Amino acid sequence: MGIISTYDELKTELSTKIGRSDDDFVNSRDLFIDFAEADFNRRLRTSQMEEELTDTADANGNITLPGDFLVMRSVRRSGSPNIELQPISMGGENRLSPYDTAGEACFYSISGTTLRVTPIEAAELILTYFEKIPALTASNTTNWLLALAPDAYYYMSLAHYYAWNEDMEMAQAHKGYALEVLKELRILDSHAGYHNAGIVLDMPVVP
Repeated sequence: MGIISTYDELKTELSTKIGRSDDDFVNSRDLFIDFAEADFNRRLRTSQMEEELTDTADANGNITLPGDFLVMRSVRRSGSPNIELQPISMGGENRLSPYDTAGEACFYSISGTTLRVTPIEAAELILTYFEKIPALTASNTTNWLLALAPDAYYYMSLAHYYAWNEDMEMAQAHKGYALEVLKELRILDSHAGYHNAGIVLDMPVVP
């Protein structure tokens, strides 16, 4: 097996490993890869998945989240001062809203695909969030994860094939390989971002 660098190469290697070229298997390979990507999106949070978007809340203080949104990292006001809004539960927002409907937005909550700021304000905001891994398709033949960790794609796709084939022992074995690769990616990402970082406190320090 050579290094897998494209969507077609991944599908070819899956067929070679399983030793099947029948229509039932060939037509299901995309599904196994889709399931692998769903697994990755539930588990992986690395710097390659960070995205930034500037958008303006509407008159109700709402912003529709992008389709590739997974998890919010921060919400900041655009311009100066570049103040960070604080996350709040919907219950907390509901308790604030009747009494705190005017002024600059200080809090945000997320419900489904909507972000809402409180106090309600048509504010321009900078959203920093984790995005989904770009899915492999016939037109999008590679992505950063396949380039960085083709073994994660290979083993996780095989895990879902074996689960589909009701061979749970083999499914767990291959999933274990894939999860070990994801663990290594998290370690590498942490080292890349913070290996020489000092401690910075976000509060006054009394000498």
